[in-house]
Amino acid sequence: MLVSIGVGAITTIAGWEIPAAVLVLVGLAALGMERPALFLGVVLAVRPMLDAASEHHVNIGFGSTNIGGAIGLVVLVVSLGYMLTVASITLPATSRIFSAVAVFSGVGAFYAYENFGSSANTSAVTELVRLAAILAIFLLAANVSSTPASVRRLFFIIALSAVIPAVVAVFQFASGNASIETGLVIQRAFGTFSGPNPLGEYCALSALILISAPADFMRRSLRFIALGIVLGALVITYSRAGYGMLLIGIVAIEYRRLSRRMLWVAIALAIVLIAVPSVRNRILPTGTTAATQEPVARTGQTGLLSSSGTYGSLGWRLYNWSQLLGRWQQSPILGFGLQTTQRVNPLRTNLPDGVGTEGFEAHNMPVRALVEGGPIMLLLWLLLCASLISRSARLKNEPWELQSYARILWGIWVAVVITALTSDDPFSGTALMYSCFGLTGSLQATYSLHRMAGATSARLRAAIKYADGPASTPAPALRSV
Repeated sequence: MLVSIGVGAITTIAGWEIPAAVLVLVGLAALGMERPALFLGVVLAVRPMLDAASEHHVNIGFGSTNIGGAIGLVVLVVSLGYMLTVASITLPATSRIFSAVAVFSGVGAFYAYENFGSSANTSAVTELVRLAAILAIFLLAANVSSTPASVRRLFFIIALSAVIPAVVAVFQFASGNASIETGLVIQRAFGTFSGPNPLGEYCALSALILISAPADFMRRSLRFIALGIVLGALVITYSRAGYGMLLIGIVAIEYRRLSRRMLWVAIALAIVLIAVPSVRNRILPTGTTAATQEPVARTGQTGLLSSSGTYGSLGWRLYNWSQLLGRWQQSPILGFGLQTTQRVNPLRTNLPDGVGTEGFEAHNMPVRALVEGGPIMLLLWLLLCASLISRSARLKNEPWELQSYARILWGIWVAVVITALTSDDPFSGTALMYSCFGLTGSLQATYSLHRMAGATSARLRAAIKYADGPASTPAPALRSV
Protein backbone atom coordinates (compact mmCIF):
# COMPACT_ATOMS: atom_id res chain seq x y z
CA MET A 1 0.00 0.00 0.00
CA LEU A 2 2.80 2.43 0.89
CA VAL A 3 4.51 1.71 -2.45
CA SER A 4 1.23 2.39 -4.29
CA ILE A 5 0.82 5.69 -2.45
CA GLY A 6 4.37 6.77 -3.23
CA VAL A 7 4.38 5.77 -6.90
CA GLY A 8 0.86 7.03 -7.57
CA ALA A 9 1.51 10.40 -5.95
CA ILE A 10 4.84 10.94 -7.69
CA THR A 11 3.49 10.07 -11.12
CA THR A 12 0.23 12.02 -10.76
CA ILE A 13 1.57 15.51 -10.01
CA ALA A 14 4.71 16.94 -11.53
CA GLY A 15 7.16 18.89 -9.41
CA TRP A 16 9.07 18.32 -6.24
CA GLU A 17 6.31 18.79 -3.65
CA ILE A 18 4.79 15.30 -3.73
CA PRO A 19 8.09 13.33 -3.76
CA ALA A 20 9.28 15.54 -0.90
CA ALA A 21 6.04 14.88 0.99
CA VAL A 22 6.45 11.14 0.51
CA LEU A 23 10.00 11.30 1.88
CA VAL A 24 8.80 13.35 4.87
CA LEU A 25 6.04 10.82 5.59
CA VAL A 26 8.49 7.93 5.38
CA GLY A 27 10.79 9.83 7.74
CA LEU A 28 7.90 10.43 10.14
CA ALA A 29 7.06 6.73 10.13
CA ALA A 30 10.69 5.82 10.86
CA LEU A 31 10.82 8.40 13.66
CA GLY A 32 7.63 6.99 15.11
CA MET A 33 8.97 3.45 15.20
CA GLU A 34 12.23 4.57 16.82
CA ARG A 35 11.10 7.46 19.06
CA PRO A 36 7.28 7.35 19.46
CA ALA A 37 7.18 10.09 22.12
CA LEU A 38 9.14 12.48 19.90
CA PHE A 39 6.95 11.49 16.95
CA LEU A 40 3.84 12.42 18.94
CA GLY A 41 5.22 15.87 19.71
CA VAL A 42 6.23 16.47 16.09
CA VAL A 43 2.78 15.49 14.77
CA LEU A 44 0.98 17.75 17.25
CA ALA A 45 3.29 20.65 16.40
CA VAL A 46 3.18 20.24 12.61
CA ARG A 47 -0.42 19.20 11.94
CA PRO A 48 -1.92 22.72 12.42
CA MET A 49 0.47 24.08 9.78
CA LEU A 50 -0.74 21.51 7.22
CA ASP A 51 -4.49 21.80 7.71
CA ALA A 52 -5.14 23.75 4.51
CA ALA A 53 -3.06 21.25 2.50
CA SER A 54 -5.58 18.60 3.49
CA GLU A 55 -8.07 20.22 1.11
CA HIS A 56 -6.02 19.10 -1.91
CA HIS A 57 -6.41 15.48 -2.99
CA VAL A 58 -4.15 13.47 -5.29
CA ASN A 59 -4.71 10.13 -7.00
CA ILE A 60 -2.68 7.27 -5.60
CA GLY A 61 -3.55 4.37 -7.87
CA PHE A 62 -6.34 2.82 -5.76
CA GLY A 63 -8.10 6.01 -4.69
CA SER A 64 -7.18 9.46 -3.47
CA THR A 65 -5.56 10.93 -0.41
CA ASN A 66 -4.32 14.25 0.97
CA ILE A 67 -1.62 15.42 3.34
CA GLY A 68 -3.88 15.14 6.36
CA GLY A 69 -5.02 11.66 5.40
CA ALA A 70 -1.44 10.55 4.76
CA ILE A 71 -0.36 11.82 8.20
CA GLY A 72 -3.34 10.00 9.69
CA LEU A 73 -2.23 6.75 8.04
CA VAL A 74 1.28 7.23 9.41
CA VAL A 75 -0.16 7.83 12.88
CA LEU A 76 -2.18 4.62 12.58
CA VAL A 77 0.86 2.60 11.46
CA VAL A 78 3.06 3.98 14.23
CA SER A 79 0.43 3.51 16.94
CA LEU A 80 -0.36 -0.04 15.82
CA GLY A 81 3.33 -0.90 15.57
CA TYR A 82 3.94 0.40 19.07
CA MET A 83 1.00 -1.50 20.55
CA LEU A 84 2.21 -4.76 18.98
CA THR A 85 5.78 -4.45 20.24
CA VAL A 86 5.36 -3.48 23.91
CA ALA A 87 4.66 -5.91 26.73
CA SER A 88 1.59 -4.07 28.04
CA ILE A 89 -0.52 -1.15 26.89
CA THR A 90 -2.63 1.44 28.69
CA LEU A 91 -6.26 1.79 27.64
CA PRO A 92 -7.90 4.88 29.18
CA ALA A 93 -11.55 4.44 30.09
CA THR A 94 -12.69 6.98 27.47
CA SER A 95 -11.07 4.88 24.72
CA ARG A 96 -13.86 2.31 24.98
CA ILE A 97 -16.67 4.68 24.07
CA PHE A 98 -14.47 6.35 21.44
CA SER A 99 -13.85 2.91 19.91
CA ALA A 100 -17.62 2.34 19.84
CA VAL A 101 -18.03 5.63 17.95
CA ALA A 102 -15.39 4.52 15.42
CA VAL A 103 -16.95 1.07 14.96
CA PHE A 104 -20.45 2.44 14.39
CA SER A 105 -18.98 5.01 12.01
CA GLY A 106 -17.74 2.03 10.01
CA VAL A 107 -21.35 0.87 9.78
CA GLY A 108 -22.25 4.38 8.62
CA ALA A 109 -19.56 4.25 5.93
CA PHE A 110 -21.06 1.02 4.55
CA TYR A 111 -24.55 2.56 4.66
CA ALA A 112 -23.32 5.62 2.77
CA TYR A 113 -22.07 3.30 0.02
CA GLU A 114 -25.43 1.52 -0.07
CA ASN A 115 -27.28 4.83 -0.41
CA PHE A 116 -25.03 6.81 -2.76
CA GLY A 117 -22.40 4.50 -4.21
CA SER A 118 -18.63 4.78 -4.37
CA SER A 119 -18.56 8.60 -4.57
CA ALA A 120 -20.01 8.90 -1.08
CA ASN A 121 -18.02 5.94 0.18
CA THR A 122 -14.71 7.66 -0.61
CA SER A 123 -15.46 10.57 1.72
CA ALA A 124 -16.89 8.16 4.31
CA VAL A 125 -13.72 6.06 4.33
CA THR A 126 -11.65 9.24 4.63
CA GLU A 127 -13.68 10.25 7.69
CA LEU A 128 -13.32 6.76 9.14
CA VAL A 129 -9.53 6.95 8.78
CA ARG A 130 -9.59 10.39 10.41
CA LEU A 131 -11.51 9.10 13.43
CA ALA A 132 -9.19 6.10 13.70
CA ALA A 133 -6.15 8.41 13.59
CA ILE A 134 -7.56 10.60 16.39
CA LEU A 135 -8.15 7.46 18.47
CA ALA A 136 -4.60 6.35 17.67
CA ILE A 137 -3.22 9.71 18.88
CA PHE A 138 -5.25 9.28 22.07
CA LEU A 139 -3.86 5.80 22.75
CA LEU A 140 -0.31 6.68 21.72
CA ALA A 141 -0.26 9.67 24.07
CA ALA A 142 -1.56 7.50 26.90
CA ASN A 143 1.28 5.03 26.41
CA VAL A 144 4.31 7.18 25.57
CA SER A 145 3.51 10.43 27.42
CA SER A 146 2.41 9.34 30.88
CA THR A 147 4.71 11.30 33.19
CA PRO A 148 4.18 14.79 34.64
CA ALA A 149 7.11 16.16 32.63
CA SER A 150 5.74 14.76 29.36
CA VAL A 151 2.27 16.16 30.10
CA ARG A 152 3.72 19.62 30.60
CA ARG A 153 5.72 19.21 27.41
CA LEU A 154 2.60 18.41 25.37
CA PHE A 155 0.77 21.44 26.80
CA PHE A 156 3.78 23.59 25.88
CA ILE A 157 3.92 22.23 22.30
CA ILE A 158 0.20 22.68 21.70
CA ALA A 159 0.14 26.18 23.21
CA LEU A 160 2.83 27.35 20.75
CA SER A 161 1.66 25.29 17.76
CA ALA A 162 -0.92 27.99 16.93
CA VAL A 163 1.67 30.76 16.62
CA ILE A 164 2.84 30.09 13.05
CA PRO A 165 -0.73 29.65 11.69
CA ALA A 166 -1.65 32.86 13.55
CA VAL A 167 1.27 34.79 12.03
CA VAL A 168 0.24 33.59 8.55
CA ALA A 169 -3.32 34.73 9.26
CA VAL A 170 -2.18 38.20 10.32
CA PHE A 171 -0.13 38.60 7.12
CA GLN A 172 -3.07 37.37 5.05
CA PHE A 173 -5.35 39.92 6.61
CA ALA A 174 -2.85 42.77 6.32
CA SER A 175 -2.15 42.04 2.65
CA GLY A 176 -5.83 41.68 1.71
CA ASN A 177 -5.55 37.97 0.92
CA ALA A 178 -8.02 36.74 3.54
CA SER A 179 -11.26 35.09 2.45
CA ILE A 180 -14.56 36.88 1.83
CA GLU A 181 -17.43 34.46 2.35
CA THR A 182 -20.82 34.44 0.72
CA GLY A 183 -23.14 37.02 2.25
CA LEU A 184 -20.39 38.76 4.23
CA VAL A 185 -18.57 41.98 3.41
CA ILE A 186 -15.66 41.37 5.80
CA GLN A 187 -12.43 39.50 5.28
CA ARG A 188 -11.85 36.49 7.52
CA ALA A 189 -8.31 35.22 8.04
CA PHE A 190 -7.72 31.47 7.93
CA GLY A 191 -3.92 31.16 8.13
CA THR A 192 -2.72 27.63 7.43
CA PHE A 193 -6.15 26.14 8.17
CA SER A 194 -8.93 25.10 5.81
CA GLY A 195 -11.17 27.95 6.99
CA PRO A 196 -11.65 30.75 9.54
CA ASN A 197 -13.64 28.64 12.03
CA PRO A 198 -11.04 25.84 12.38
CA LEU A 199 -8.32 28.47 12.87
CA GLY A 200 -10.42 30.40 15.38
CA GLU A 201 -11.16 27.29 17.42
CA TYR A 202 -7.52 26.22 17.44
CA CYS A 203 -6.40 29.70 18.48
CA ALA A 204 -8.96 29.53 21.30
CA LEU A 205 -7.40 26.24 22.47
CA SER A 206 -3.92 27.75 22.45
CA ALA A 207 -5.10 30.92 24.21
CA LEU A 208 -6.83 28.94 26.98
CA ILE A 209 -3.57 27.16 27.76
CA LEU A 210 -1.48 30.34 27.62
CA ILE A 211 -3.92 32.25 29.85
CA SER A 212 -4.59 29.57 32.46
CA ALA A 213 -1.36 27.56 32.72
CA PRO A 214 0.68 27.90 35.95
CA ALA A 215 3.23 30.69 36.27
CA ASP A 216 6.17 28.33 35.73
CA PHE A 217 4.70 26.94 32.50
CA MET A 218 6.90 29.16 30.31
CA ARG A 219 8.74 32.47 30.49
CA ARG A 220 6.38 35.39 30.93
CA SER A 221 7.77 37.31 27.94
CA LEU A 222 7.29 34.32 25.63
CA ARG A 223 3.80 33.72 26.98
CA PHE A 224 2.71 37.34 26.38
CA ILE A 225 4.15 37.43 22.86
CA ALA A 226 2.52 34.14 21.88
CA LEU A 227 -0.80 35.13 23.47
CA GLY A 228 -0.84 38.47 21.69
CA ILE A 229 -0.26 36.84 18.30
CA VAL A 230 -2.83 34.10 18.87
CA LEU A 231 -5.54 36.47 20.17
CA GLY A 232 -4.88 38.84 17.29
CA ALA A 233 -5.43 36.04 14.79
CA LEU A 234 -8.54 34.87 16.66
CA VAL A 235 -10.11 38.33 16.37
CA ILE A 236 -9.62 38.56 12.59
CA THR A 237 -11.08 35.10 11.98
CA TYR A 238 -14.46 36.58 13.03
CA SER A 239 -15.25 33.06 14.24
CA ARG A 240 -18.09 33.09 16.74
CA ALA A 241 -17.25 29.48 17.55
CA GLY A 242 -13.69 30.54 18.38
CA TYR A 243 -14.87 33.49 20.48
CA GLY A 244 -17.36 31.27 22.28
CA MET A 245 -14.81 28.54 23.01
CA LEU A 246 -12.42 31.08 24.53
CA LEU A 247 -15.06 32.74 26.73
CA ILE A 248 -16.67 29.49 27.85
CA GLY A 249 -13.28 27.93 28.54
CA ILE A 250 -12.07 30.89 30.61
CA VAL A 251 -15.24 30.93 32.70
CA ALA A 252 -15.08 27.15 33.23
CA ILE A 253 -11.42 27.21 34.25
CA GLU A 254 -11.32 30.38 36.31
CA TYR A 255 -14.78 30.66 37.86
CA ARG A 256 -13.66 29.61 41.34
CA ARG A 257 -10.56 31.74 41.50
CA LEU A 258 -12.11 34.91 40.06
CA SER A 259 -8.62 36.28 39.55
CA ARG A 260 -7.78 39.63 38.05
CA ARG A 261 -6.54 37.71 35.03
CA MET A 262 -10.08 36.64 34.18
CA LEU A 263 -11.43 40.16 34.75
CA TRP A 264 -8.86 41.77 32.44
CA VAL A 265 -9.48 39.18 29.70
CA ALA A 266 -13.23 39.76 29.92
CA ILE A 267 -12.74 43.54 29.73
CA ALA A 268 -10.44 43.23 26.72
CA LEU A 269 -12.88 40.99 24.86
CA ALA A 270 -15.79 43.33 25.67
CA ILE A 271 -13.81 46.30 24.31
CA VAL A 272 -13.11 44.43 21.08
CA LEU A 273 -16.77 43.50 20.75
CA ILE A 274 -17.99 47.05 21.25
CA ALA A 275 -15.23 48.97 19.45
CA VAL A 276 -14.76 46.98 16.24
CA PRO A 277 -17.90 47.17 14.05
CA SER A 278 -17.03 44.11 11.97
CA VAL A 279 -16.64 42.01 15.10
CA ARG A 280 -19.80 43.45 16.67
CA ASN A 281 -21.82 42.73 13.53
CA ARG A 282 -20.59 39.13 13.45
CA ILE A 283 -21.84 38.47 16.99
CA LEU A 284 -24.84 40.70 17.62
CA PRO A 285 -28.04 40.55 15.52
CA THR A 286 -27.98 42.76 12.44
CA GLY A 287 -30.59 43.84 9.97
CA THR A 288 -30.80 43.03 6.30
CA THR A 289 -28.75 45.06 3.88
CA ALA A 290 -28.69 45.23 0.13
CA ALA A 291 -25.15 43.91 0.20
CA THR A 292 -26.26 40.64 1.79
CA GLN A 293 -29.49 39.99 -0.09
CA GLU A 294 -28.00 39.11 -3.45
CA PRO A 295 -25.52 36.42 -2.33
CA VAL A 296 -28.26 34.69 -0.32
CA ALA A 297 -30.53 34.62 -3.33
CA ARG A 298 -27.83 32.73 -5.24
CA THR A 299 -27.78 30.03 -2.54
CA GLY A 300 -31.49 29.41 -2.79
CA GLN A 301 -32.33 31.08 0.55
CA THR A 302 -34.18 34.15 -0.74
CA GLY A 303 -35.98 36.00 2.02
CA LEU A 304 -34.16 34.26 4.85
CA LEU A 305 -32.30 37.38 5.88
CA SER A 306 -35.39 39.52 6.13
CA SER A 307 -36.02 38.14 9.61
CA SER A 308 -32.89 36.29 10.65
CA GLY A 309 -29.90 38.57 10.10
CA THR A 310 -26.85 37.94 7.99
CA TYR A 311 -25.74 34.73 6.33
CA GLY A 312 -24.07 32.51 8.93
CA SER A 313 -25.98 34.14 11.79
CA LEU A 314 -27.82 32.19 14.48
CA GLY A 315 -31.04 32.63 12.49
CA TRP A 316 -29.40 31.09 9.44
CA ARG A 317 -28.04 28.22 11.52
CA LEU A 318 -31.49 27.48 12.96
CA TYR A 319 -32.90 27.40 9.44
CA ASN A 320 -30.07 25.13 8.28
CA TRP A 321 -30.66 22.74 11.19
CA SER A 322 -34.40 22.61 10.54
CA GLN A 323 -33.76 21.67 6.90
CA LEU A 324 -31.33 18.91 7.87
CA LEU A 325 -33.64 17.53 10.56
CA GLY A 326 -36.40 17.45 7.98
CA ARG A 327 -34.17 15.32 5.76
CA TRP A 328 -33.27 13.05 8.71
CA GLN A 329 -36.96 12.28 9.23
CA GLN A 330 -36.91 10.58 5.85
CA SER A 331 -34.41 8.01 7.25
CA PRO A 332 -34.83 8.17 11.04
CA ILE A 333 -33.25 4.85 12.05
CA LEU A 334 -29.74 4.92 10.50
CA GLY A 335 -29.69 8.31 8.83
CA PHE A 336 -28.04 8.47 5.41
CA GLY A 337 -24.51 7.27 6.23
CA LEU A 338 -21.19 8.73 7.25
CA GLN A 339 -20.22 12.07 5.65
CA THR A 340 -23.52 12.53 3.83
CA THR A 341 -24.62 15.77 5.51
CA GLN A 342 -23.55 18.05 2.68
CA ARG A 343 -24.87 15.60 0.10
CA VAL A 344 -28.41 15.55 1.51
CA ASN A 345 -28.68 19.13 2.78
CA PRO A 346 -31.39 21.00 0.81
CA LEU A 347 -29.52 24.29 1.38
CA ARG A 348 -26.81 24.48 -1.25
CA THR A 349 -24.18 26.94 -2.43
CA ASN A 350 -22.31 27.37 -5.70
CA LEU A 351 -18.99 25.55 -5.76
CA PRO A 352 -15.88 27.74 -6.33
CA ASP A 353 -15.31 26.30 -9.80
CA GLY A 354 -18.89 27.04 -10.81
CA VAL A 355 -19.62 23.37 -11.51
CA GLY A 356 -22.60 22.00 -9.58
CA THR A 357 -23.57 22.80 -6.03
CA GLU A 358 -22.68 21.57 -2.56
CA GLY A 359 -24.83 21.41 0.54
CA PHE A 360 -23.84 23.26 3.68
CA GLU A 361 -22.34 21.51 6.67
CA ALA A 362 -24.47 21.02 9.79
CA HIS A 363 -22.43 23.35 12.06
CA ASN A 364 -23.81 21.24 14.91
CA MET A 365 -22.64 17.86 16.20
CA PRO A 366 -26.05 16.42 17.26
CA VAL A 367 -27.66 17.39 13.95
CA ARG A 368 -24.77 15.88 11.98
CA ALA A 369 -24.90 12.69 14.07
CA LEU A 370 -28.63 12.27 13.50
CA VAL A 371 -28.39 12.86 9.75
CA GLU A 372 -25.43 10.50 9.31
CA GLY A 373 -26.17 7.76 11.85
CA GLY A 374 -29.55 8.24 13.48
CA PRO A 375 -30.27 8.03 17.23
CA ILE A 376 -27.56 5.41 17.85
CA MET A 377 -24.83 7.63 16.42
CA LEU A 378 -26.14 10.60 18.41
CA LEU A 379 -26.21 8.57 21.63
CA LEU A 380 -22.62 7.38 21.14
CA TRP A 381 -21.35 10.90 20.51
CA LEU A 382 -23.20 12.24 23.57
CA LEU A 383 -21.76 9.44 25.71
CA LEU A 384 -18.28 10.31 24.43
CA CYS A 385 -18.81 13.99 25.32
CA ALA A 386 -20.09 13.04 28.78
CA SER A 387 -17.11 10.75 29.35
CA LEU A 388 -14.59 13.40 28.31
CA ILE A 389 -16.08 15.99 30.65
CA SER A 390 -16.67 13.68 33.61
CA ARG A 391 -13.21 12.07 33.46
CA SER A 392 -11.56 15.48 33.19
CA ALA A 393 -13.64 16.69 36.15
CA ARG A 394 -12.40 13.78 38.23
CA LEU A 395 -8.80 14.66 37.40
CA LYS A 396 -9.27 18.34 38.30
CA ASN A 397 -11.08 17.70 41.59
CA GLU A 398 -8.40 15.56 43.22
CA PRO A 399 -5.30 17.28 44.67
CA TRP A 400 -2.28 16.03 42.74
CA GLU A 401 0.73 17.35 40.88
CA LEU A 402 -1.09 18.13 37.62
CA GLN A 403 -4.38 19.38 39.02
CA SER A 404 -4.02 22.80 37.39
CA TYR A 405 -3.44 21.21 33.97
CA ALA A 406 -6.41 18.91 34.51
CA ARG A 407 -8.53 22.00 35.21
CA ILE A 408 -7.44 23.47 31.88
CA LEU A 409 -8.32 20.24 30.06
CA TRP A 410 -11.73 20.16 31.73
CA GLY A 411 -12.39 23.73 30.64
CA ILE A 412 -11.31 22.89 27.10
CA TRP A 413 -13.73 19.97 26.84
CA VAL A 414 -16.57 21.99 28.36
CA ALA A 415 -15.96 24.68 25.73
CA VAL A 416 -15.70 22.15 22.88
CA VAL A 417 -18.87 20.30 23.85
CA ILE A 418 -20.98 23.44 24.41
CA THR A 419 -19.79 24.80 21.07
CA ALA A 420 -20.62 21.49 19.38
CA LEU A 421 -24.14 21.62 20.82
CA THR A 422 -24.86 25.25 19.94
CA SER A 423 -22.92 26.87 17.11
CA ASP A 424 -20.39 24.67 15.28
CA ASP A 425 -18.85 21.19 15.20
CA PRO A 426 -15.30 21.35 16.63
CA PHE A 427 -15.10 17.55 16.44
CA SER A 428 -14.70 17.91 12.67
CA GLY A 429 -11.43 19.83 13.16
CA THR A 430 -8.63 17.28 12.84
CA ALA A 431 -5.79 19.40 14.20
CA LEU A 432 -7.95 20.50 17.14
CA MET A 433 -8.96 16.92 17.96
CA TYR A 434 -5.37 15.65 17.66
CA SER A 435 -4.34 18.17 20.30
CA CYS A 436 -7.35 17.71 22.61
CA PHE A 437 -7.20 13.92 22.58
CA GLY A 438 -3.42 13.93 22.84
CA LEU A 439 -3.66 15.98 26.04
CA THR A 440 -6.52 13.80 27.30
CA GLY A 441 -4.70 10.51 26.75
CA SER A 442 -1.53 11.82 28.37
CA LEU A 443 -3.31 13.24 31.45
CA GLN A 444 -5.60 10.24 31.95
CA ALA A 445 -2.67 7.80 31.82
CA THR A 446 -0.54 9.92 34.14
CA TYR A 447 -3.40 10.16 36.60
CA SER A 448 -3.84 6.35 36.53
CA LEU A 449 -0.16 5.89 37.34
CA HIS A 450 -0.48 8.47 40.11
CA ARG A 451 -3.38 6.53 41.62
CA MET A 452 -1.50 3.24 41.34
CA ALA A 453 1.56 4.76 43.02
CA GLY A 454 -0.63 6.11 45.82
CA ALA A 455 -2.27 2.73 46.35
CA THR A 456 1.13 1.00 46.42
CA SER A 457 2.44 3.51 48.99
CA ALA A 458 -0.63 2.94 51.16
CA ARG A 459 -0.08 -0.83 51.10
CA LEU A 460 3.58 -0.40 51.99
CA ARG A 461 2.71 1.88 54.91
CA ALA A 462 0.15 -0.65 56.12
CA ALA A 463 2.68 -3.47 55.84
CA ILE A 464 5.33 -1.49 57.78
CA LYS A 465 2.79 -0.56 60.44
CA TYR A 466 1.79 -4.22 60.79
CA ALA A 467 5.43 -5.34 61.01
CA ASP A 468 6.16 -2.80 63.76
CA GLY A 469 2.93 -3.53 65.67
CA PRO A 470 2.25 -5.97 68.50
CA ALA A 471 2.44 -9.68 67.80
CA SER A 472 -1.26 -10.04 68.55
CA THR A 473 -2.32 -7.73 65.70
CA PRO A 474 -4.17 -9.83 63.11
CA ALA A 475 -2.68 -9.95 59.64
CA PRO A 476 -4.60 -8.06 56.93
CA ALA A 477 -6.81 -10.21 54.72
CA LEU A 478 -5.69 -10.82 51.14
CA ARG A 479 -8.03 -10.04 48.26
CA SER A 480 -7.90 -10.43 44.52
CA VAL A 481 -7.36 -7.30 42.45
